[in-house]
Amino acid sequence: MAAITTLVAFWLWGYIDKVILSNALKRYQPVQRQADNAGGFKLAASDVSVIVPTVNTKASFPGCLRTWVANQPREIIIIAIEEERDRIVSLIRDAALPRDITTRVKVLYAPAASKREQFKLGIEATSGSIIANVDDHILWPREFLRYTLPCFHDKTVGAVGTPLTIHIPQHRQNSRTVTFWETAMTRALWRRNTSLAAVYALARWCWVLAGSTVVFRAEILRDDRFLHGLTNDYWLGRFKLDTGDDTFSSRWLQQHGWQIAIQSMPETQVSRTTVKSGRAFFEQAFRWERSTIQSFLRTLRDVPQIWKKPYIARKTVERVLRPVTTAIHGLAWIFSFSTYPKLAWVALDFALYIQLTLLPEKKADEPCRSFVLAYYLWDAGWTYVAFFNEYPYMWRQFGAVVLMDHFYMVQDIWSWLTLDNEVSHTALGCMRTSRQDKNIAPYLPPYTTPARPPQPKCHATSGTHTTMTTNNPIPAPTSHGSRRLVNQS
Repeated sequence: MAAITTLVAFWLWGYIDKVILSNALKRYQPVQRQADNAGGFKLAASDVSVIVPTVNTKASFPGCLRTWVANQPREIIIIAIEEERDRIVSLIRDAALPRDITTRVKVLYAPAASKREQFKLGIEATSGSIIANVDDHILWPREFLRYTLPCFHDKTVGAVGTPLTIHIPQHRQNSRTVTFWETAMTRALWRRNTSLAAVYALARWCWVLAGSTVVFRAEILRDDRFLHGLTNDYWLGRFKLDTGDDTFSSRWLQQHGWQIAIQSMPETQVSRTTVKSGRAFFEQAFRWERSTIQSFLRTLRDVPQIWKKPYIARKTVERVLRPVTTAIHGLAWIFSFSTYPKLAWVALDFALYIQLTLLPEKKADEPCRSFVLAYYLWDAGWTYVAFFNEYPYMWRQFGAVVLMDHFYMVQDIWSWLTLDNEVSHTALGCMRTSRQDKNIAPYLPPYTTPARPPQPKCHATSGTHTTMTTNNPIPAPTSHGSRRLVNQS
């Protein structure tokens, strides 16, 4: 009976969790935007500096840039790399921005590709009291900043996270053209968005901010301790991390007592314009999972506040142990059918009856003795109804939805086995260039040249790691020589 008892325990455990999160989601309320003439709150879009680290910039970049500009931020700082200088200039031109708007767009060049070093370089060049970090393939709603900034009414809020989805153009929103990979990613993000809002309503908590778009108080990011930790973050004290800046930022906020707010509403939902396919899709999924595991392990060790929230502490431990619990759950089913086949089938028939009751379009006497279908419907059937109500044109790719719901069984195990792979790839490290002194350039002249930030310079160090350090500011432009402010118009 141990196997049957284990199955009952798993069912009860999952059912209680679903009830808790469902009730919490009903209580979730986003922070409402005040009227423009309301007094007291001074933050506006003009206080926001947008930073965009970019490497291998996609063709969708001009469209994304236009959506950021439409929000009327103080400035947009693009951090590219030297070898892609010509491409990034061409893409910005393709955005066809009004000339008066282009003065807000600045481009910085790092000597080499490094997500965290580029992030740091962008932070040091900002002047706004709020910093929005955004990926180069993300679209913003037109009033994204206006509906996000009210969260900072609360002085304890250090950053704001928002929902994320996949951008499917209107002409492709039909079942015959939407792809398997778009559906899979949409399903994964749909589940994330629901959980994000529910957990925040329940415990005012967010484990990891999605790096696609995060809005921070600038004072947090400009802290020298934050900048040092960001670019000197090691896994197990040996492997320098370059990806995972979002997990580092989230953990830093939690360690220092800042709240992470979740503003979930249509006006704040950002969209990815690119989706990987095939092998690249799975490699990205494994990379995200490795980063998540590392962050959860370090959260248990380094964030004492987590133990003051019993539900969050339990779910964190449960998430780390998910490969173990998944294996136990699977073995319980195997032993149940091999030892008590009739009792196991009774349990499945009961589950199917309940599910058919929840889906009245199916007849309750419809014959079905498929183990996979019965258990699957009971565990997740209602979420499929909700998902396809929101995305009806994805129904032909039902297999992609099933894949994303069960992919964790493989993803967890492989991510644990390759956990040390998520380290700094120094092959993309510091590359010497003869144009180091062309660090910062406005997109189009003329405008008053801003104060130039320190110039990143490449230094080789011992071992396999490289770092960027700062040197003296760039000299004033001259009419000759290699030291000049480049006119990119």
